[in-house]
Amino acid sequence: MKQSRLGIALLLLLAGCQLPPPAEPEPGAAARSGVPIEVSGESLHTFQLEPRQAAACVVRHVEARNYLLARSSVDTTNDFGTARVEILKRDGNKVVGVVSIRQQGPSSSAVIWTAPDFPEPRNEFISIFNGC
Repeated sequence: MKQSRLGIALLLLLAGCQLPPPAEPEPGAAARSGVPIEVSGESLHTFQLEPRQAAACVVRHVEARNYLLARSSVDTTNDFGTARVEILKRDGNKVVGVVSIRQQGPSSSAVIWTAPDFPEPRNEFISIFNGC
C-alpha cells in the first residue's frame, strides 16, 4: 500500500517536471531590467528558438519595417542564454521598444516592452514574432 502511494506520488512529481510556464512580468520589471524607455505596454511571450536565434529572428522582423531599426546583444557567459533587442525609430534613433529574451529549456521566453510613442498598434507589432 505504501509502495503504491509512493509510486503515485513519484509519478505525479515526474509529470510535473516540465518547465513551468513563464511568469507574468512583475510591475516595475522594466525599470529593474534597465529598459531605457517609458513603458506603456509590457507582455510575456514564448519563442520556439533559443535566445541567440530568437534575437536574430526579432531583428529580421523589426528591420523588415522600413521605419524601425534593431540592435541586439547576446550574453552566453552564464548558464542561461540571454539576449536583448532594442527597437529604435529610424528617424532620430529613439528607443521605442525592448525585447528581453531568456533561455527556457530548448526554447526561450521573452518580455516585450513598448513605449507610449511606439509607431504602430502594439498587438499588430507583437504578432510579427509568431515564427520566432
